[in-house]
Amino acid sequence: MTNTKHDLIHSTYYGDDCIFLLEDLTNKIIPLSVEEKEAYIRAGGNYAEVISKEDSFDDHIIEIFKELTLTHAYQIADYVGIICNHLYKKYGNDMVFVSLARAGSPVGVLMKRYMLWRYGSDIPHYSISIVRDRGIDENALDDIRRQHPEKELCFIDGWTGRGSITFELKKAIEQYNQSRSAHLNSDLIVLMDPAHLSKIAATKKDICLPNACLNSTICGLVSRTIFLKNKDKEAYHGAILLKEYKDQDYTNWFIQKISKKFHEPKESMIAGKVDEEYVPSVYQKLSEDFGVLEKTKVKLSIGESSRALIRRIPKIMLVKDLNNPDLSFVLEMAKKKGVPIRKYDTKEYECITILQ
Repeated sequence: MTNTKHDLIHSTYYGDDCIFLLEDLTNKIIPLSVEEKEAYIRAGGNYAEVISKEDSFDDHIIEIFKELTLTHAYQIADYVGIICNHLYKKYGNDMVFVSLARAGSPVGVLMKRYMLWRYGSDIPHYSISIVRDRGIDENALDDIRRQHPEKELCFIDGWTGRGSITFELKKAIEQYNQSRSAHLNSDLIVLMDPAHLSKIAATKKDICLPNACLNSTICGLVSRTIFLKNKDKEAYHGAILLKEYKDQDYTNWFIQKISKKFHEPKESMIAGKVDEEYVPSVYQKLSEDFGVLEKTKVKLSIGESSRALIRRIPKIMLVKDLNNPDLSFVLEMAKKKGVPIRKYDTKEYECITILQ
């Protein structure tokens, strides 16, 4: 997509594997410490208006990430195949992958690669920003639709936690459709749906998707997305490129390891059953045991717990099974950060993290 209005960020993904429709804010935004960011959020600021510094990971954490990737490579490839086959039967080549940066970005790349491998179809893949309580980047959507006017837009993320992005997407697309007289589908496509909220998922199990274990070094060296309150009306949401971590970049290593395991899945059915009462039932149990909790301070799932341990200040981590190998990363991070770990009935989630 050629657009001279925007200074787009250029990630380290190969070729057109992933086109980020994000303004390059490198050297224009000063990252805060985690403590400064927490103070900003407590004062009423939105989490996406600022960005925290990213720390590098030690060799032991990197080894855990690599081991999880190699262990789950075939399984993840299976899930990617299930989703792609379902979408191809429904839309054929008439679709565009729109991943939600950053957790959805690697999944979108894998889906694009699978479509080439299985069907010889070169499906365009863009990664755009969506921000809780701020909505989706409508300027980016406008440009994608102009470029691909007859295509179905498929919104992609990695997993569901408590469903905040699922509901944010639904609300944002409803507003977008009304304002543009459009007919976009607001269903969120994920590999893992432990929140039981996605109509198109490969599994409802809470499994570790290894890209949750790292920050920019698993996503083209692109930071979390940034929503500037004073941004230009036509500008996209933004991000910064963390070139200082180029020697620790596992972006394409991860994609290659999964892509090498592509196969035709034996399972053809998607895990599409939705239960909107499930997450509230988890909150109810937590409230009974820990008192009333702010929902934004409760991180449900391995993926959300991983992110919380990397860039927030957790109070406690609740774990169903301490011997679950999928928890190797979160257990190690909790140990390093001195976060208490408690064995607890987390229902169908494997772990839950409560923030301070």
